[in-house]
Amino acid sequence: MSNLPVNAKTLEEALQFSEEILTSIELETTSLSSYMLKASRLARLLNDFDYQQKKPIDM
Repeated sequence: MSNLPVNAKTLEEALQFSEEILTSIELETTSLSSYMLKASRLARLLNDFDYQQKKPIDM
């Protein structure tokens, strides 16, 4: 993770979003490409620039 601070509201949003992603995975309600997009959004919320720079082929 980067050194950029993440505020409490953003952390709460990230937690809720990660729970949504996990539920979708467990219930198999979405496509793999949708999971990747959601994971990318979660990385942006948490300022995880290392993840954001990876291409799907690198994962």
